[in-house]
Amino acid sequence: MRAPNHIAGGIVFTATFASFWNVNIFSDWKLIFLTVFASLLPDIDHTRSIIGKLCFPVAKWIDRKYGHRTITHSLLFFAVLSIIVYLIEFHTFLENIFLVFNFAFISHLLLDMLTVQGIPLFYPFKRNPCVIPADPNIRIKGGSSQEIVVFGFFILILSFSYPLFQNGFWNTYNNQFATVKHLNSSNRKSNKILEVNYAFTDNSNLKKGNGLLVYSDENKAIVWKENTELIEIRVKAIIEYLEFKDSSYPKYYKDFSFEAIDSDSLNQILNEGIVIFASINSDENFIFEGKEKKEATINYYLNPKISVLSKKDYNHEKMIELKESEILYRRQLKKLYLSQKNELLLQKETVSNRLKEPEISDYTKERLYLSFKEIEGELAKIKPFDDDISKLESELNIFKKTEIEPAKFYGKGRILKLAKESGSSKLEASL
Repeated sequence: MRAPNHIAGGIVFTATFASFWNVNIFSDWKLIFLTVFASLLPDIDHTRSIIGKLCFPVAKWIDRKYGHRTITHSLLFFAVLSIIVYLIEFHTFLENIFLVFNFAFISHLLLDMLTVQGIPLFYPFKRNPCVIPADPNIRIKGGSSQEIVVFGFFILILSFSYPLFQNGFWNTYNNQFATVKHLNSSNRKSNKILEVNYAFTDNSNLKKGNGLLVYSDENKAIVWKENTELIEIRVKAIIEYLEFKDSSYPKYYKDFSFEAIDSDSLNQILNEGIVIFASINSDENFIFEGKEKKEATINYYLNPKISVLSKKDYNHEKMIELKESEILYRRQLKKLYLSQKNELLLQKETVSNRLKEPEISDYTKERLYLSFKEIEGELAKIKPFDDDISKLESELNIFKKTEIEPAKFYGKGRILKLAKESGSSKLEASL
């Protein structure tokens, strides 16, 4: 069969069967190129073929050693190349090349089996040609008008089946039913996050919109709506329409665990994507969803916020306040003590000086003497002031420099990270 039919047939065959794996070869030029290349590759044993002209030295050597439609049209050649392509995909960032290469190469073998000549699939063990069908009269003659008809047939299929290739077989099939169960079926088969358009009524509330599917099972589906909220579509809801297709986001689930981290680090982890589940424990109370708790379980949550109660901070600040109040009180006491003592000492000195005056009368001297004794009695009543203010100030400075031990969090969980596919990187996905 000629190259145009191998190209057209290879594209139709590969696109159709790759759609069962939700692989759209039209979404990446590299996959289209690989499809065309692999669908022509078996003819590298013919120097006048397109692939033979591009690889003339190799084609000439194979043609001389084996001949046309021999080793390159065998299952042995296919198996060797398939293993090589698998290893390339396994050790590089290239995705789906193993699947696409196999289907495109097989398409060439099948189309050549439809010709009168057939191909020796089991070469070099058996040289008998393998054909479909057995009657040579209804097989295709190379270069005849039959090939034009076949080419037109391929173009017709390609035109009408493009939506199938683009959306994938299972998405196309399940979209016909528009149920949560079929949405879940497509979600399990796809390696991409599904983009969902929905309209449904639940508890007399009509909800409609579009978003990305972050979780589904037989009973419910959870959709991240327009980067704002999570919408739950229950199986009992009255669904007006439910359409879905692969988005540009691969399924990238990140499992995480943490031990003895603070609230800022925890919130940073939780806000990396949509929280599928998380189990959180702490040695101190914290606030989640407006409630105080020491442990929390989070399921299907967008941007959860864990807040620390700061009880330790409060107690620490309270202790500083109390110590500062005590120091102030002690200073006031000291000031009052010194004021009273100095006043009495001044009175004592005044009375003492009067008693030394020679011209005072005995009566006045007696009165001054009594006052002197009273002042000494008042001074005796004043207890010595325990000046420990400097000690308290030293303790306060040390206490202020003491670091607060923040609340520590422990736990594990899983988030769904949203990162669009890049041609230069391959994100690891696990379901």
